[in-house]
Amino acid sequence: MKIFKQNNIGFINEKIDSGVSWKNIISKYLSAKAFRENRNGYILVLLGLFFLGLLTIYSNYNAERLVNNVKRLEKMRKDKRAEYISSSSELMRMTQQSAVISLVEENNLKLEPLKFPPEKIEIEYDQD
Repeated sequence: MKIFKQNNIGFINEKIDSGVSWKNIISKYLSAKAFRENRNGYILVLLGLFFLGLLTIYSNYNAERLVNNVKRLEKMRKDKRAEYISSSSELMRMTQQSAVISLVEENNLKLEPLKFPPEKIEIEYDQD
């Protein structure tokens, strides 16, 4: 058994030899005699360890599932971003004046580009 004593330097581990060791303690609790005397206590401990093991397995499985879900969503986000950028650039290219003129010529719409900028039309209403 270890006892901690404080001195002016700090804490020091000093082992006091009392004839008690971990081997003796463990063998005392794991002996057949102790099991016969306290059977319910051992069963409860074993059940607790079993459920603790199940909880550990479940939490590891759940964490792995969440990590895979995050990876899948990250990949989807990257794909959607690439799709957004490509469709945005295609739309920008389609709305350029030169692209509109070429589409008009291909479809024979008989439209001509403006030679002068558009003028603002102002209408005055009578207040009568």
